[in-house]
This record gives sequence, C-alpha cells and structure tokens, in this order.
Amino acid sequence: MKNFFSDPDNLNENPIRVLRGNVYQELSRLSPSFIAVLRKAAAEGKLDPSNIQFSDSEYPATNGPAAGVGMVLLYDGFQMYLWCMCYCFVVYHSEMTVKRQANRDEENDDVMDGVDMEKLKTAMKLMEYAQSLLKGYHPWDISLPNPAYYSDEMHDTITKVNAVYLHAMNFVIAHEVAHIELDHVTDNAALDLTELDMEIQADARSVELIKDGMTTINKDTAELGVLAALCTLLLMKSELSGGGHPDSDDRIGAFIEHIIVDNHSHLWGIAVLAYRLWADHYGHGIFFFQNLDSAKLIYDEIRKQLKEETLVQYCEVIVPEGTYGVTCYDVGDRRQFYTKIDGFGVWFEADQLRGTVKPIMNDQYIDPTKISDFITALSGLIDNGSSGDQVQ
Repeated sequence: MKNFFSDPDNLNENPIRVLRGNVYQELSRLSPSFIAVLRKAAAEGKLDPSNIQFSDSEYPATNGPAAGVGMVLLYDGFQMYLWCMCYCFVVYHSEMTVKRQANRDEENDDVMDGVDMEKLKTAMKLMEYAQSLLKGYHPWDISLPNPAYYSDEMHDTITKVNAVYLHAMNFVIAHEVAHIELDHVTDNAALDLTELDMEIQADARSVELIKDGMTTINKDTAELGVLAALCTLLLMKSELSGGGHPDSDDRIGAFIEHIIVDNHSHLWGIAVLAYRLWADHYGHGIFFFQNLDSAKLIYDEIRKQLKEETLVQYCEVIVPEGTYGVTCYDVGDRRQFYTKIDGFGVWFEADQLRGTVKPIMNDQYIDPTKISDFITALSGLIDNGSSGDQVQ
C-alpha cells in the first residue's frame, strides 16, 4: 500500500491535505506571466503570495475558493470534490471511451472487451460521495480512491488523477488571483462592470496565464486540468444558470471552443463525458448521438440541445405498477423515453404505430434483464395510451 499521510498511523487525516505542498509547487511554475502578476500584486500591496492559504474549515464543497482584499482562501470541501471528479473523468474516459473505441477500431464485436467494470463501479461510488459533499462535509472513506492511501495497483491511475487535479487547481487559483489583479475585489473595481463581466474577465485572464506556461510536455494535462475544473463546476448543480457567473456550459464552451483546433482532440470526449455524468446524475434527458463521426460533433449536438431546449416538449410519465420514472417527449409519431437503470441513463424508442419499444443511444453496460423488464413495463404504458402531463 502507498501511504502518504503525514502520520502513517493516523488514517483519519483528510487525504486531500497531502497534496497541499504539491499545489504550491505546481503554482510556482504555472507560467512566467503568472509569477509576474504575483510579484506586481505584492509590490502594489494587493496580494502577498503567502496569503494564498488553505483553510481547515469543514465546509460543504459549495464553499469554493474565495478572493478577498490581500488574500485567497482554499477550502477542503471544494478540493475534495474537485479531486473526486478528476478521478471520475480520468477513469470513465479511459474505460468507457478509449478502450471501447479501441475495440471498435479493431472491429471487436465485444465493445466492452477489456473494460474494467469494477473500476467503473468504484468511480460511481466516489462520485456519489462527491455529490454528498455538496450538502455537507463528510470524512473521506479511504476504502474509496484517494490521493493519500491506495494499493500499488492504483499507483498509475492516482498519479494521473493527481496531475489533472493540480492543473485544475492552477486554473482555480489563477482565476481568483485574476480577480485581485483586475481590481475586482477592491473599492477600485470598475463600477461599469457587472459581476458577470468580472467573472468572464477572470476566466479569460486565468486561461491566458495558463497558456503562457504550456509546453509540449505539459500542454495536454494543463488543458485537461482547466476543462476538468470547469466540468466540475457543471456537476455541482442541476441548473446551468451561473447566477453572477457565466452559465456552466458557456464557461466550458468559452474554453474548449477557442483553445482546440483539432476536431478529434480527446478534450471533446471529456466534455461529452461530463455532460453525460451531469445528465445521468440530475435526470436530464439529453441525446448522445453515438452514430456521429467524432466527439466534437456529439459535443456540438449537446450544446444545441441545451440552447434550444424550448423546441422540445417534455412530459413526465410513470409506468403503471412499476418503479421506473420516465421522461418522454414526442418526435412525430414516435416517442423517446429516458430513464436511469443502475445509475446509467438509457434512451428507449417507442413506435406507437408498430407497438414496439427498443433501447437506443445506450452504450453503457446494463444488466440485460433489467432492460427487458423495463421494455415490458413501457410496452404496457404504450398499449394503455398513457401520455402524462406536459410541461411547457
């Protein structure tokens, strides 16, 4: 076992704290322009770099990093949530995207060949723990993946997750430092700027600072770290609306749509994955068009759905004498139904003209028996002609 706790015999320490030194180290080499910003801020009395501090306060993950006059505070709960989500992005992408695409490329009929289902189930448990942190602080069960205590077999995965997390923290901290640099937290803040304007400026400035430090060696991980941070913010709530911040999907879009020129970049796949996890967790019915040629095209379709959701009429349907909550909408003479089975989102198509129901857009592994049971129940619904109440 790998044990990085400060006291190896005390397994009750918060695992995220073992990375505090790494956060500072990574921050110190973020980019020349970032260091210049820190030096200028220190010289002007805006921010002493030593006041970028970690707080031991046990707040929910919703208490994100905060910039104030002369300081930046970083809370454990948010960092724990961020690390957990970085783990989910790395594992799901590796198992459900990379390995399955390799099987398709090799024309392997078993697209799930080699996929580590136990690893995926563990990632799902970790995500459940992460979501619980949004409601309140809970100690980290070290039987779940964490950065401080893990088996030798997990070393490569944890090392990769830690690297993504550290670059995600670079973005988060650079964003707060940008607020200070741009006078957003002082009495000198421009009065003609809204809170939304300031957040857009801080996002853009932090990305600019990070890009300045990108090299051929760290570019992929640095970009993935920024995207992981933005996708983590997406998963923190059901709504896309950001209040005083840009909408979550717009923040992702502002980064990914401008930094990427390769339509086949793995970052498009990570963004699609994040939207899938978000849709599955909060029960949003989104089509994931797996028949499209690239993750970029799937991403574009998702963005279109999110921005044109008023074109679709949703209604809630409960299958009689069943336990399935189903979201349905009409598409011509057909109905598309969305539900969750074993935590995975599944789309079903019900053809009323033919009286048939079949699963579509489902590329997750789910117990076939449960799908069969669901189809039986859904067929009964179609036969009974139930349609539910529409929500405009």
